Amino acid sequence: MVNKGQNQTIVRDNNMKLILFSLLENSMSCSDLAEKLLLSKPAMTKITSEMLELGLIVSNGSKDRRSYALGRKKSYLAINENVGVVAAIDFSTVDIRIGLYSLSGQEILVRELIDSEFITEEILGKVADILTSLLQDKCVQGRELLCLCIGASGKVDKRTGDIVASPKFYNCRDINLKEFFEKRFDVKVLVKNDMDLSLLAEKKYGALRGADKNDAVLLYIDSGIGGAILSDGNILSGRNGFAGEFGLAVTVDDDGSEQPYDCIVSINALKDKIRSYQRESGEQIFAEKFRFRDVVKKFQEGQPAVRKIVLRSADIVARLIVSLIDILDTDRIILSGRVRAFGDAYLQQIKGNEMLAARSAEVLFSRTDNSVLLGAVFHAIEAAFDILITRRRMDINLRREA
Repeated sequence: MVNKGQNQTIVRDNNMKLILFSLLENSMSCSDLAEKLLLSKPAMTKITSEMLELGLIVSNGSKDRRSYALGRKKSYLAINENVGVVAAIDFSTVDIRIGLYSLSGQEILVRELIDSEFITEEILGKVADILTSLLQDKCVQGRELLCLCIGASGKVDKRTGDIVASPKFYNCRDINLKEFFEKRFDVKVLVKNDMDLSLLAEKKYGALRGADKNDAVLLYIDSGIGGAILSDGNILSGRNGFAGEFGLAVTVDDDGSEQPYDCIVSINALKDKIRSYQRESGEQIFAEKFRFRDVVKKFQEGQPAVRKIVLRSADIVARLIVSLIDILDTDRIILSGRVRAFGDAYLQQIKGNEMLAARSAEVLFSRTDNSVLLGAVFHAIEAAFDILITRRRMDINLRREA
């Protein structure tokens, strides 16, 4: 049972986190914070004074630089970015992104390890080496790495962070990512489903930012198909954290065979269909090995066979969207992944589906680039706030007792 003193500490710590999250958006005065968080001005002054003493925030002076401003100028508070940084790794696409960010979410350094379709132990080592080099950069020196959040495709156990199933990690399925990176960097590591992170980014920074709707579905179409569900303002992860694996749903392909959507409309499936067309027709559109960007180029140029195959896949995607709307009772679908490169023609083909039009749902492309990385950054910052509040409070209590 929590006693009164513990209750007060919990409330105070929660208020500190709310203040830090408010300052993620922009610097604010003490009175502005009090108004936003519905606290009294004296209470807010007491909390922010303690946060200044803990070194969690800094006072950056007045935003009002007018020489003729009358009265006492407001002092604006901001997150103290000198106390540390967070790191994020995005394993969701063929180009792995590794980044360092300030505690206000500002990008410091980002690097890519390109053409990594499948993860091996060797690639994990290269990723760790890149992160090590970023931490040694002169613009980061002196700031501690507080947390690392990893976005991974496939089924990620929300309790342990274990990757239960993922074709991308098949070659190193016996490696626990959390343990691997914690051992290498001696830091708190979070492993999250990439689609949950992507939807979080849409909510915080992208298509859902400021939206009055609390229900939406993210449908990710890339090398494979995944997704995430926003229900009543919260990301619905399911019992084990596996919710949103829409690519595993089965439908009927044009040849009459029953196949998972993953095997029909993903980018890899599109490339396979183009290869099959070339073999059957004898028309040589691409060499045997070609990239997705080659497909996009031919699509934009109006190559008939490519446009037919891509737009037919959009018809089938519309079928999946109709099912999601009916099953999840939502009216907003966000399309993410590299299929966005097909542009408005692809989106309009989906919207032209009669069954979809009858449901009056909003279907739109994601407006957020690097959404998995941004979602990972937000999770890492949230964990860093907890670490700093706990650590700084322990430090200041020790100094007071000394």
